[in-house]
Amino acid sequence: MTFEAREDYTWGPLPKVQTIVYRIIGDPVAAVQAMENEEIDMIEPQATADLLTLIEQLAGRGVEVQTGDEGTYEHVDLAVDNGGPFDPETYGGDEATALAVREAFLKTIPRQEIVDRLIKPLNPNAVIRNSYTQVPGSPGYENIAANNGMAQYNAVDIEGAMALLADAGVETPIEVRFHYAANNPRRASEYELIRDSSAQAGFEVTDGASPDWGAQLPNTDIYDAALFGWRSTAVAVADTEANFVTGGVNNYYGYSSETVDELYSQLKAETDLEAQQELLLQIEQQMVADAFGVTLFQHPKVLAWNSTYVDGASSIPIAPTMFYAFWEWTAA
Repeated sequence: MTFEAREDYTWGPLPKVQTIVYRIIGDPVAAVQAMENEEIDMIEPQATADLLTLIEQLAGRGVEVQTGDEGTYEHVDLAVDNGGPFDPETYGGDEATALAVREAFLKTIPRQEIVDRLIKPLNPNAVIRNSYTQVPGSPGYENIAANNGMAQYNAVDIEGAMALLADAGVETPIEVRFHYAANNPRRASEYELIRDSSAQAGFEVTDGASPDWGAQLPNTDIYDAALFGWRSTAVAVADTEANFVTGGVNNYYGYSSETVDELYSQLKAETDLEAQQELLLQIEQQMVADAFGVTLFQHPKVLAWNSTYVDGASSIPIAPTMFYAFWEWTAA
């Protein structure tokens, strides 16, 4: 996409460059290669420690880099409408058995190991994110993260997972088809860590990496658990509603809770800030109780630009991230 500055634009900051050409490069390594070849001037790829090393090696050619927290968080969600291991219909409509299997699987996800091995090399201050709705560092995060119940999954609990499955009378191995982006090295590493950990409790996690994973998210016939990121796009209090309410446009998994639906309805009509935070806490408590899934980490930001050609680059931890102050960009 090519964007041209308008001569009749008068209602905001005026850009300092006339033209911005925007390219989507799905493979982060290919994005760095494009910068090395001077085909592009600025990138904000989904980063790994190896990718950051590649970018830093371009310092001698004028490439500068900025790190920190980005506006996307990683999460694992479970499908409950596909006749798979997390669907009550698999157990004759037995909600309690399906819940036990979901809880058991979540107990095996090595959240701290994922953060330690994949994220801290990029952001030494990285922590597990323990909220579906709040960004770490935001005013409501600490209270919700401390009281929604998700912290029970901070540490892997293989014995607890096995006990849940045994008490529910569910035989192992349990196949879990795992859906994620095929061209994403970090998610491939996350998949491997989850696969190896969950195997200890009797889960057989199979690789469902797909080159068009995003288009396939609504098709839960092909997967049981999905790994991807949600980007924060606004500061509206009910911004996350579409992800979790019954029939929500981003609720791909068949999850449905009358409690969550009603709480979001109340939230959209509530103007008191403390009451809003209490409603969000109740929403998250219900989702944790239902074993909807778990959040993993806030994405580490790696913004790089070739200062030989452009300067004034910056980013914020909410969409549109690197584009929010494009009017500050200057061309050499």
